[in-house]
Amino acid sequence: MSMTRRVLFFGSFDVGEGYPRARSLIQAAEAWGIETSVLRQDLLPVRGKRLGTISRPWAWPSAAWRMFGGARALRERLRRYLAEHPVDAIVVPYPGHFAVRWVRDIWDGPIVLDLFLSLADTAVGDRKMFRRGGVAHRLFSRIDRRACESADRVFLDTVEHAEFVAHSTGLPTSKFDFVPIGDPDAPALASEPPGHVDGLLRALYVGTGAPLHGVETVLSACARVDGLELTFVGGTPAHRAAARSLGVAKVPTVLSWVDGRRLHDLLESHHVVFGVFGTGDKAQRVVPFKVVHALAHGRVAITAETSAVQTLLEPGADCLTTPAGDPAALSRALAGVVGGPQLLTKIGQSGRRRYERTFSAKAIGRRFLGVLEEATGSAWLADAGGAECIDASELETVTSS
Repeated sequence: MSMTRRVLFFGSFDVGEGYPRARSLIQAAEAWGIETSVLRQDLLPVRGKRLGTISRPWAWPSAAWRMFGGARALRERLRRYLAEHPVDAIVVPYPGHFAVRWVRDIWDGPIVLDLFLSLADTAVGDRKMFRRGGVAHRLFSRIDRRACESADRVFLDTVEHAEFVAHSTGLPTSKFDFVPIGDPDAPALASEPPGHVDGLLRALYVGTGAPLHGVETVLSACARVDGLELTFVGGTPAHRAAARSLGVAKVPTVLSWVDGRRLHDLLESHHVVFGVFGTGDKAQRVVPFKVVHALAHGRVAITAETSAVQTLLEPGADCLTTPAGDPAALSRALAGVVGGPQLLTKIGQSGRRRYERTFSAKAIGRRFLGVLEEATGSAWLADAGGAECIDASELETVTSS
């Protein structure tokens, strides 16, 4: 008889609408029969203000005072919980750079950290808030390394991302793994794509407008394609103004943001969903959430041709790709599917199958439990049957340099 495993998800990690990572991991563990519990407290600036806080060093002391003040109560709650409830492992979801160290100070058992992203890379490499090699860069690099040192096992969302963090922290590659992102709100079944009303291809952009998204590439490409109608959600005020400048016939809908229910409706009513097209290094290492949303809904995801996408997907079969930062290539790809409902349906159906194999709760749960096995030194995957999933034996986790 198999023994029920228990995992505690601990920290000040993001939850709620718009924050699918932790929910995906909990859902994935439960899909394999793992008993989960959550112990968390809001200690960090809200996500919309987090980058602003990071970019202003004079705001760091007050943010640190609030975080570490609240941490005392959270740590005491953890002590009481562990005294009353046996757990097999503690998982610290993103953002957990500080929380993982609080756990290590209290508990000697297996700790798994979902780093998800590097603070140093985000602030310096991606957002370019600070000078490479400067004081802030060195501080964030130290925070990244100390967080990873505190955990028995660290995972990120792709092989490439895990390799990057292993190299940037200088820690052994054997400490790192990857667990793909998922969509905890995915429909049970994908619906048929919408009809081509007036022969138009309906394309959807949803995103914050971060540099890796390559919004300028998306807008430039759409402007070149006849028979395409774009719905633009998110971005910066400048991005939304640029989208409106293309005219109401090309971009009839521009929204600052939408909730989860509205996002579901938008995915259902469009044919194509844009991924990321930025030319920075980070774009090469990620598979964005919006691509997974598209796959889950059976819609055509079109995104940059990156190492991470080529590792986890099959471009041309379950998604479309073009070179990063190349609006001409993107416009040609879009023109190729305008008026092609059969092709859109074929790729969308293949994309949904990819979602089931790689990004569903069962699939990411299999990889997640593999990470927990490494952290605990015991077997968690007593039954490896069920849905066809990516397998650790088929994909190298992190290649040794």
